[in-house]
Amino acid sequence: MTAERAPEGFVYYFAFGANINPKVHGKEASVRYQGRRNDFIQAKPARLPGYRLAFNLRGFAFGEPCFGSVERCYGEEVHGVCYCITEEAFARLVESEFPYKVIDVEVETYDEGRRLQAKTLQASSVRDIETCPKCSIPSKRYWSLIVEGCKYWKLKPEYVKRLENTQYFTPSGLQAILSRFFLWFIQIGLAKLKVPMVYRKYVYFVICRLSWWLVDLKHLFSHNHL
Repeated sequence: MTAERAPEGFVYYFAFGANINPKVHGKEASVRYQGRRNDFIQAKPARLPGYRLAFNLRGFAFGEPCFGSVERCYGEEVHGVCYCITEEAFARLVESEFPYKVIDVEVETYDEGRRLQAKTLQASSVRDIETCPKCSIPSKRYWSLIVEGCKYWKLKPEYVKRLENTQYFTPSGLQAILSRFFLWFIQIGLAKLKVPMVYRKYVYFVICRLSWWLVDLKHLFSHNHL
């Protein structure tokens, strides 16, 4: 059976990370997530078979160490929400998701088992993938947004339980301050400075990669990545 495509002018977007949380994506999204505010016409809990959720996309090492991505994995599945949004809204969302690329996937909805031809986001560069299990963890803030979103959309209890048991990073006082400033600067500060979105991603990558370069330098002496 052929997967169903979105109506003309719309896209089925499968969200698996923080974008399943209404605080981050949708018409109720806070001001810091400007590129993700949209009036989706449909939102359904769904699963993505043949993939696994991995917290291995390097972010800001001192507060937001790793974000989520999806990887091919036989026998696994990722649960999330499949939104139907306009092509314009999807383009804005992709523009705001600096470290990701768009991939085509087939998802299956919870309610009717409908197969939908959807698009989702995956880490765009191998350079930014963290391979060390000790370091491949989300921040408590990011983890909380995902767990909260899973419960909001009533995703499968066993999947939510696995997420709740995921180890997360709790920043120290100074790290929390640096992290809040980093997020404010990237999401709001650069917008106030009227920096075009195309340039904001370069600022983002410079900050994130520099932070991880410092951490990797420290780990040469005090941490075994293997």
